[in-house]
Order: sequence, then C-alpha cells, then structure tokens
Amino acid sequence: MRPKLTQQQLAEASSVALGTIRKIERGERGVSDGTLEAIADALGIDPARLRSDRESVQTRVHDALPALSATIAAYDVPDDGPVRPLHELRAVVAASVSWRLAAQYTRIARELPDLLAELARGYHQAPAAGQAELAGLLVRAYRTADAVAYKFGARDLSARLIDLMRWAAPAADDPLLAASVAYVRTETFFAARAYSPGLRALELALDAAPAPTTAPEIAARGALHMRAAVIAGRARDTAAAAGHLDEARALADARSAPRSGPTSSPPSRAMSSCRSGTSRRPTTAASPYGDTAASPTRAPLGTSTGMRPW
Repeated sequence: MRPKLTQQQLAEASSVALGTIRKIERGERGVSDGTLEAIADALGIDPARLRSDRESVQTRVHDALPALSATIAAYDVPDDGPVRPLHELRAVVAASVSWRLAAQYTRIARELPDLLAELARGYHQAPAAGQAELAGLLVRAYRTADAVAYKFGARDLSARLIDLMRWAAPAADDPLLAASVAYVRTETFFAARAYSPGLRALELALDAAPAPTTAPEIAARGALHMRAAVIAGRARDTAAAAGHLDEARALADARSAPRSGPTSSPPSRAMSSCRSGTSRRPTTAASPYGDTAASPTRAPLGTSTGMRPW
C-alpha cells in the first residue's frame, strides 16, 4: 500500500497544479480524463476508483440547475426580497466572475440562483438613472451562470441565459459588454452548425459597435473579427474569412501587439483553419471572458487583449 500523500506531494507527483487539486477535493470543479489519469497514476490506483467523486460533482451541479432555470424564468417578475447596496453587489458579482475563471462550477450552481434573483429585483426597483450599472452586473452574472449550463450540457438553459444577456446588455450602455455578448452568442450558432447566420450576427454586431478608441475597445473589436473569421471558415466563405483576418491584423497592428483575438492562435494559424473549413477553438481560458473547459465551451475574449473581467 502506498503511503498517503499531502495535497502538495500529490500535485508534484501528478504534475497537476496544487490549486486544481484543492478545488477537485472540495468539489468545486470537475476534472478532465487526462487530469484524472495523472492523479490516479501518482496514487498508483486505477482511475475508475476516483470516478465516483467526479460523478458527485456532476450530480451536484445537475441537481442545482432546476433552481437556476426557475430563477431566470422569473427575470422580469422576481420574488420579493432584500437587495444589498450597490457596492456589495459589485463585489459579489466580481467574486462570481472569479469562480467562473477558476471553474468552480458547483459553487456557481449553488450561489447564482439567489444572486440573479437579487440582481433582477435591484434592476426593476432602481430608478431609470440607476439601472445601467445593475444591467451590467446582470449581464456578468448571467455569463457566469451560462458557463455552468454550457459546460454541463444544458444547452437550452444556456441559450436562455444568452437571450437574457442580450436583453440586459443594451440597458448597460457599455460597448465592451455588448461586444462580449455578441461573442458569446456565436457558440449557439456553432452548436446548431448554423455558421452563415452566425457570421451575419457577428457582422451586425461589428456594424453596430462604435469606432474603437481605447485599447480594450480595439481588442474587443479584434476578437470579434477573429471570431467572425473562424465561423466564416466553417461556412466555407473564404472571402469573408480573409477579410475579417485582415481587419484583425490591422487592429493588432494598431495596438502594437503580436496578435488580437480570443484564441491562442495568431491570425496566420486561424487563416489555415478558415481555408480548411475548420476552426481551432481554444481549449483554455485564463481570461476575463472564457471558462477553462475544453471545446466546445466558451472561448476567451482575452487576457492578451487587456479586457477587464466581466
């Protein structure tokens, strides 16, 4: 029998980050097959012996999804209840974004229904002049909830959350947020293999966006062009793909950056994907936009672009 290992020893033996080991043991995130096998190898056991814990994470998340679904169904008629001051809501939404970026799916599934209900109450109770910031907080919270829905296969729930992001974003009056929502929405077109309509939706979002003037705005526009290039490749529209890549390159040059966009691929690599009609969708996201799960989950709208977390 192998001696017991501390979390630090297990992390070193399995080449898995210590933070990841801790989150898995607390049930705050799922685990990929590769990570599971690495941990099992370090422990000298069959991976099957660890799968019961993995399944319990899946079960806890799926058990929490009905409450999330019920909350968003009442987005315009939320239950009565307290609403914390705005500075406290800012802090808790920022925390929820950090949970998403850290793939703490069980925590999100547990906490977000009540938070979304509270934000909806706050939004509907606020005077018109005070609704913009609450709308922005709602969009960010819906985005966090969507990461769980999409990751765990609740595609209809994910689509409803994206619709709510689109509902709330105009009231936020934030071009970066609007661009982010357009970016997220593209995944519904990928899932439906509706590539041409997805390309049209992105191009409409680009047309509607104001001319970028700040570095984050330039980065967001570059990310949308890169996304448009990928979906144009899927649609086998090589002219559109090339045009959007040219726009992305120009925006990258404007920022004096080596690349602009949501993926870890430079435009030249994305171009090869577009020419072949395939997309190299990113698999990780230590970014303000993506989550950390493998494709076909959300891709990042990036750390390298300098966009803020939302």
